[in-house]
Amino acid sequence: MPENYYKFEWYLKNQRKRAKEYRHRYEVKNILYKAYRPGKHQEVPPSITNKVKFAAHAKKCGLPVPETLAVIKNGVVSAKSNKLLQKVKCDLFVKPIEGKGGRNANRLEYMEMPSEEVLFRDTFKNKISTLDKILDSYKKRSKSHKNKDGYLVQPCLANHSSIKPYTGRTVSTCRVITIVNEKDTPEVVAAAFRMPSNPQSVVDNIHAGGFSSPIDITSGKLGKASFLGVSGNLGQLEIHPESNARIEDFTLPYWSEVIKLCKQAHTSFMPRMIIGWDICITEDGPIIIEGNAQPCPDHIQRVHRAPLGNERFGQLLAFHIKKTMQGTANNCRIKQ
Repeated sequence: MPENYYKFEWYLKNQRKRAKEYRHRYEVKNILYKAYRPGKHQEVPPSITNKVKFAAHAKKCGLPVPETLAVIKNGVVSAKSNKLLQKVKCDLFVKPIEGKGGRNANRLEYMEMPSEEVLFRDTFKNKISTLDKILDSYKKRSKSHKNKDGYLVQPCLANHSSIKPYTGRTVSTCRVITIVNEKDTPEVVAAAFRMPSNPQSVVDNIHAGGFSSPIDITSGKLGKASFLGVSGNLGQLEIHPESNARIEDFTLPYWSEVIKLCKQAHTSFMPRMIIGWDICITEDGPIIIEGNAQPCPDHIQRVHRAPLGNERFGQLLAFHIKKTMQGTANNCRIKQ
C-alpha cells in the first residue's frame, strides 16, 4: 500500500530491508485475530466493544475505571443516571457506547457561575447551555438508527501534573497491548503514549491528528514522537510543538503500576488472547479508560519505527494461531 511506504519509512534503506516483518492492519483484523478461537470449553469472554458492559465488568472485578454517570439510549436517560447527574460539578465526557477511534466523542466543560444555574460548554458545538438541554440533544440523536447503540456519560479525568505539558486540556492515554503468553499469563508486548497536536482537542487519537511516542515497556521512558505519517508529517518530535516540553527521555509516572494493572485487567477479561488498553495516568495512579479487542499494530509500529512481526507481538500471535490450527486438525481426525 502506498501509504505504508511513508508510514513505515520504507523510502529509507534500513527500514525497507525489514518490510516483510511488518504486520498490517488488514492482516491482523481480517485474518489473524479472526483465525484465533478459544478452546470450546472456555467461557465466552466479557464484552469489550460495548463500553457500558466493559465498565460494569471492570468495576465488578475491582479495576479502576471512570464512573458511569449516564447511559442514553432510545431517547431515554436511565432514572439512576438522572439522580447522579444532578450532583455533577465537573467536566464530563460523552462517547458512543460502541464507538471507535475517538469518533463523535465530546467534552462538556463545567462552567463556574456566580448564580446557582449549572452550565456546561459543549466542546463539539462550542456552545454554553444547561446540562438538561445538552442531554436532550443526545436523547434525540440516540433515537436514530445511526446512533441506536446510544451514548455513555462519564466524569472527565485529568492527567498527572507532570504529564500536562504534553496534553493541554486533553486527557492523554497510554496504549498498552497485552497478549496471553506461552504460560497462559498476560504479557505486555508493546506500548505508546498518545498526545494531541491541538491542546484544545477532545481526544488524543493519532488517527484524529495527534501524535505518539514509543514507550520503553521496561522503564516507562518516552522516545521521539511521530504523527501517523500519511498526511506529509514524516518527521519526529523531540520537543512538544505547543509547550516546548521535552518529549524524548521523559519517564511516565506510575509506570510499574500501569504494567501491573494491564496484566491484572487482562486476567479479568480472559479467555481473550489480545487486548489493547487505553490507560490514563492520574495523580492517584493509572485508570483504565477502555479496552480494545482488536488493537491495530500500525500505530505502534509507526512510532517505534520497527516491525512487530518478529517481536513478542508477532511471536505470540503465531503461537496462538498454531495452537488453534493444531486443535482444528485434531478435531478433524477425531471426526474422521
